[in-house]
Amino acid sequence: MRVGPDGKPRRRYKVTTGPAAVIIAIVNGKLLIQWHYREIPNEPNTWIWELPAGRVDAGENFIQAGIRELKEETGFIPKAKEEVKLIFNPYSSPGFTDEVKGFVLVECGEQKEQELESGEFLQLHLKAPEELKQMLAKGEIVDLATLLGVYYYLYTYLPGLKGSG
Repeated sequence: MRVGPDGKPRRRYKVTTGPAAVIIAIVNGKLLIQWHYREIPNEPNTWIWELPAGRVDAGENFIQAGIRELKEETGFIPKAKEEVKLIFNPYSSPGFTDEVKGFVLVECGEQKEQELESGEFLQLHLKAPEELKQMLAKGEIVDLATLLGVYYYLYTYLPGLKGSG
């Protein structure tokens, strides 16, 4: 039991999940996004838009996990591993879970075969900025990590490219 700022004991419950990598994958200037089947409570047969993502395994850091998950879920490998970057790593829901999500930026190179886990169903899509803006406007993206990654791509990554050219 913890003690709060007021000096009184506080009982808190926390979901323990461990860290996860979320991949902002760029393929020829477009964002790679997945149409992913998810079993969401009270919403059977749900497909949602998500960025590639997955758990950080023991001994891995966010970048290593991001590269591995990108290969498993999409078949893509980075153009240059040394240019893969950890952009930020926020808590998913402080006070509720210990999950930290490391957002990894990857310029994709060659695509090989996917290595999906049993029971994993997803379809890969490349989206241009205008398509993503329309999806945001229509509320089609409901996963918070994906929203954050899409906003990063649209409003930090792309403007950075224009500023460097």
